[in-house]
Order: sequence, then C-alpha cells, then structure tokens
Amino acid sequence: MQKSIWIIFAVLFAALGAPKAQAGGIDDAFTISGTGITGSGTITLMTSGSPGVDEITDITGNFTTTNNGGFSGSITGLNSPSSYDPTNPTVDNLTFYDNLFYPSASALSCGDGATGGLLDYCGLDFLVAGGYEVNVFGLGASGGYQVLDGTTSASTIYDSLVPVTLVVTPEPSSAALFSIGLLAMAFAGRKRIVERLQ
Repeated sequence: MQKSIWIIFAVLFAALGAPKAQAGGIDDAFTISGTGITGSGTITLMTSGSPGVDEITDITGNFTTTNNGGFSGSITGLNSPSSYDPTNPTVDNLTFYDNLFYPSASALSCGDGATGGLLDYCGLDFLVAGGYEVNVFGLGASGGYQVLDGTTSASTIYDSLVPVTLVVTPEPSSAALFSIGLLAMAFAGRKRIVERLQ
C-alpha cells in the first residue's frame, strides 16, 4: 500500500511540475482592464530560443473599448510578426510589435530602453472581429502597460496610450487535476484500510 502511495505522489509532483502542454503550446489565461477597456481570453505560448522569453503564437477571447465610440468583438487571432525579435519588430499601419512574452516579468528593451514586465514596448498585437487591431505593450518594470487600438488601416484610433492592467494566469493542466484526484482517492482508500485493521 505504501508503495502505491509513493507512486501516486511521484505522478502528482511530476504533473504539477510539468508545463500545461496543449496542441501547439502552453495556454495561459489573460485579462486586460482599464478606463473603458476590458478584454479576456487565452494566449498560447511556445518556448523561444532565448531563456526567459516565450513567443505568443495564438490568442482567443473578447475585447471591448467604449472610448471614442469604441468597438467590441471576438479576438480573431494574432497579427503575426515577421520575426520574434525585439530589435527588429514588425511594423504595420497602426503600430509595431514582436508578440513576445516574458513569464518572469523580465522584458527586454524594444527600442525604448525600458526593461521588466510581462510584455516589452513592442508588445502583443491582435485582431478583433470587424476590422480592428489592438496592441498591448509594456513600459518597463514600474511603468505598467498601455493599449493602442483602432481600425487595421489606422484610419480611426479609439485608444491611444491608455493605461491598463494586464494579468496573465497559468491554466491548470489536466494531468495535475487528474493527479490530485488520484491522490484524494488514495487517501480515502488508505483511511478505509486503516479503519478495517483496527
């Protein structure tokens, strides 16, 4: 019996320490909030070639701004960068971006000199249904985050450098939840065996 409990513990710790692998990467939940701005959903991260830096490879969710007439809709995907390189960001009609995520809040400089935070100054750029584009970017360890958004052609800007709060939360892996369930069943079974022996 003790051997099986140790095996269950080993499975549990291995699962809790394992990344939340999904098809195509690791999924983390996010929320964005600020004056007139709300957004939430899931970002998919892939390990990059640099330690402490992940590439954001997908995004789903919803985004709304009520500022300047605003817009609201489903996030339809990333504006894919030509490279995941903070020294060579992709530039489009609205902004520039690299879609890099720094899980230990140690963002590198992206042309502005500021370091620290989950996103660098180039930021995360995504598309919203209806022809809209949103860029969320970091201002360094103590500067927080801001949003720039508008139509993809940049003919209309709704939010220009609006401060927001960005929260990213790792989603629990199925393996970890399964392991916790196994552990609970093992303890329940152990309690019954001990009660029978007394």
